[in-house]
Amino acid sequence: MSPWAMRTPGCRRDPGGTRNVLRGLGAYLAVAGVSGAVDHVWPQPVLGLSLDRFVVPHVDVLDANAVTANLGPAVLGAAVFTAATVAARR
Repeated sequence: MSPWAMRTPGCRRDPGGTRNVLRGLGAYLAVAGVSGAVDHVWPQPVLGLSLDRFVVPHVDVLDANAVTANLGPAVLGAAVFTAATVAARR
């Protein structure tokens, strides 16, 4: 907690709300990335907000390597989720 927040009356520390948002964002990125990679190989209607449907087709560099482009956010999402979970335990 910052020294300014400690001196301000009524200002409290966030009890994990930011970490929960980061965990949710990380989980979404992981699921969307894996779903997009699976959707590119084998079409499936599981996750409508897939990166493969909205982002990848409009960027030529990503369209050439669509499976790799979808697995990148999946790895990033797993890393964010893990970091937020480890931070929540401290």
